Amino acid sequence: LGFQPSLTGRQNVRINGLLLGLRPKEIEECIPQVIEFSELGDAIDRPIGTYSTGMSARLAFSILTAVNSDVIILDEALATGDVGFVEKGRTLIRSFSRSGSTVLLVSHNMQEVQSVCDRVIWIDRGVVQEDGDADDVVRHPLVATIVRAYDRHGKQSNGGA
Repeated sequence: LGFQPSLTGRQNVRINGLLLGLRPKEIEECIPQVIEFSELGDAIDRPIGTYSTGMSARLAFSILTAVNSDVIILDEALATGDVGFVEKGRTLIRSFSRSGSTVLLVSHNMQEVQSVCDRVIWIDRGVVQEDGDADDVVRHPLVATIVRAYDRHGKQSNGGA
């Protein structure tokens, strides 16, 4: 999702809803759910440019979760936000997965991956290194090394996990 900083959160919900294929009536029906899940309250009517990174991430995640989709792609979806929101997000991701939706979670946070995924595909430099049970793949020694390097330097210094 992309946001226009000069528009309010509510206006950005409408634009992103259209981009995700919702009809205007469907968007209006899901706005209360987005506001409630994101916990933004009255801030929904302020320009996105005034939002913190966490507030923007909450809104983006909330928009995606309001759309009934067979496939949900989340890239570092829960990397920002307070502990309560992160847990609420994890619970919702698990719920999507249990309901039959495919959730593709891209993350360098192995605890997050382990807590919400049954299956993990480890890709390094575009090549599948391992595909299997989340606990087995996450515990691979090289994955742990790469993640530690990522955490320590703020970027990956020796490949992708």
